[in-house]
Amino acid sequence: MGNSIVHSSTSSSSKSGKRNSTISMSDFYDKMLSSNVGEQMLSCSFGSWCREKRLVCGFYDKANYTPSVLHNSGRASSMPDTTEGRFFQIHSKTQLELLVCEKQSGYQTRIKIPRFSSPSLSTFLQNRHIRFSIRTIRAVAYHNGNLIVQVCSNKGTPFTKFYILNLEVGVCTGHFLVCNGLNQQYEVHISPSGSHIALRPDVQYIYPAVGGYQIQNMRSFPPRKTLEITKITTDLYYHGITFNKRLGDHHVLAAGRRLIKVYRTSDWVKVSENRLDIESATIHQIRSSPSGDFLAIRITYPEDGCHYNHILIMNYPQFSKVMQVDVRGAYWPVSELVNLKVFPRFSLSESCLAVMKQHNFGRRVFVYKLPVELRSLRDLCRRAVLHLVTSKDISKLPVPHAVQKYLTLVS
Repeated sequence: MGNSIVHSSTSSSSKSGKRNSTISMSDFYDKMLSSNVGEQMLSCSFGSWCREKRLVCGFYDKANYTPSVLHNSGRASSMPDTTEGRFFQIHSKTQLELLVCEKQSGYQTRIKIPRFSSPSLSTFLQNRHIRFSIRTIRAVAYHNGNLIVQVCSNKGTPFTKFYILNLEVGVCTGHFLVCNGLNQQYEVHISPSGSHIALRPDVQYIYPAVGGYQIQNMRSFPPRKTLEITKITTDLYYHGITFNKRLGDHHVLAAGRRLIKVYRTSDWVKVSENRLDIESATIHQIRSSPSGDFLAIRITYPEDGCHYNHILIMNYPQFSKVMQVDVRGAYWPVSELVNLKVFPRFSLSESCLAVMKQHNFGRRVFVYKLPVELRSLRDLCRRAVLHLVTSKDISKLPVPHAVQKYLTLVS
């Protein structure tokens, strides 16, 4: 791997904040074209970022950038963000109907869900003379219009139901049941095309990992042979997991300690591995960009007697270092709940990276320029459009439907 790293600037002044407050999308795009890789493009408060600055910088207009998964205690879980920064609220209207609401976009729809069970669940309920009643409903994963909802039942019932919802057409496209799972929260990952789902229990800060749960009664509507649901091996319970579009649906990237490994999801056999050349570094999280060209890795390593958080950006599949962002100041609990779980985020065109830092005067979002991957003139035009047009306005462009679909290919 290469050794050249571009260290981004971490200084910001009140004057730069005032200049940024009136910047437009076209002004930001012009500034980005004349800037160097790793240069800080913008800094603003978290509130200003959620209201308007994310659109100016070309980031996803439907993302809310707040944790959407809570434990029963009401605190945010230790899981990384698997809903692409979007905030979903799920309510049960009846036993066979769910109300799906999205905080940021105002989306709301009712989706009918099928009634399903398994021999294990039926035997369990009959022996105890109880019925399966919904206790909590959570959105645990989202990708490319597919939302996975986890339904927990009566307290003490070791069964958890999962529904796969297609929000574009408002229908349930599949379901499966987890048996002997202690009714806990699950971390779920969806592959780029949605044909593979990998899950594991969120046990990093609760109790030792339990790998004896079983996946039962998997169904898809209409039936398809391509849908696969697998359990992440217990050896990777303390590793960061991410799918990568360039890697495909049948492999995942797992990062832990100083290693980044590639695993085949069919049997969870290690295919390859790469080692960071940073002494005493420990990897905690990994995230892939929408097209798979970049990897954002959160590492910690000792410095001046403390362990500081850094965001390392690497090219894929070369695993060469591109830039490094110092996010010191992001301390517990904010670092795990928002700063480093929801962030860093890639812009739709993958030209910018946004991170959040916690300061004495509040949370601030910083945007840095990424290198441009030269593929084709068509791809460069697509990136420019995604900078200047929000994703919800792409359908209003006077271009053929095939071009609109290409623009939203990885958004």
